[in-house]
Amino acid sequence: MANVRQASLAAPRPTPSGRGRDWNLIELLTLMVTALGIFYVLIEMAIARFDRGVDQTLSFVERFNHAEMLEARRAITAPWLQYRDQLASFGDEGGLSRDQIGELAEKIVRVNSQTSSDLQAQILTVTSFYDELSTCVDIACNPDVACQYFSKHIADFELLYGQVLDQMSAGFDMAGVGYGLDDPKLKPTEEGETCRKPTSWPLLFAFSRR
Repeated sequence: MANVRQASLAAPRPTPSGRGRDWNLIELLTLMVTALGIFYVLIEMAIARFDRGVDQTLSFVERFNHAEMLEARRAITAPWLQYRDQLASFGDEGGLSRDQIGELAEKIVRVNSQTSSDLQAQILTVTSFYDELSTCVDIACNPDVACQYFSKHIADFELLYGQVLDQMSAGFDMAGVGYGLDDPKLKPTEEGETCRKPTSWPLLFAFSRR
């Protein structure tokens, strides 16, 4: 009996049949194909989202260079031509400060308002455009493309009319107007003082912006 028990204990365990190994291989291949399919779908969705974001941003670029916005930009820039030498000194030692530029802007708007309210209207037109752009960046537009194209325009506009806009907002109870001027996604990065370049990897863009 002892010999029989020892023989039974020493007997090798049955190995999986060839059919069992085939099923395991099929299951593994199925999982791999499924995973690749999901990954492909994610890439397609990311590329589509990236393309839509770029298209949405380019529509703002087109609007920015359309007749209405060109006229508004001309109107808000023209009064500063006589001060271009002083503006060139901004940031230099002994040059104009931000507060001094704000005082000049108040003077320009005050003089203009005596004959016409057109300048204030154009300031609000440009401000509204940047607010709309900021909203689009939050939900649909490509922030990197938007920053690359608009950040310098926004910075210049905020420097010239930011103080005046604050006064207009308070005077006319326009709380929240001008939020696009402070949108960090439309400003250069602190490290390099440049905007992020639009990524060439749409999948990374799609998930990094969520």
